[in-house]
Amino acid sequence: MEANELQWYVVRAVSGQEKKVKANLESELIKAKLTDYVPQILIPMEKVYQIKNGKKNRQGKKLFPWLYSHSS
Repeated sequence: MEANELQWYVVRAVSGQEKKVKANLESELIKAKLTDYVPQILIPMEKVYQIKNGKKNRQGKKLFPWLYSHSS
């Protein structure tokens, strides 16, 4: 499948379960042999550095927190 034929989709997941949902989606795509149709699954995160107890820690922060906070 060509890159210009691919479409974007958004999956809402329970807060804190994004990595688990991604892993489950990837394993199901492999089982169903559909990896050509979904070449990449992204979790929108940004790297944030915080200093705690004198040590610099790298953490992931949700890139679109407003997207996760609204209920439908």
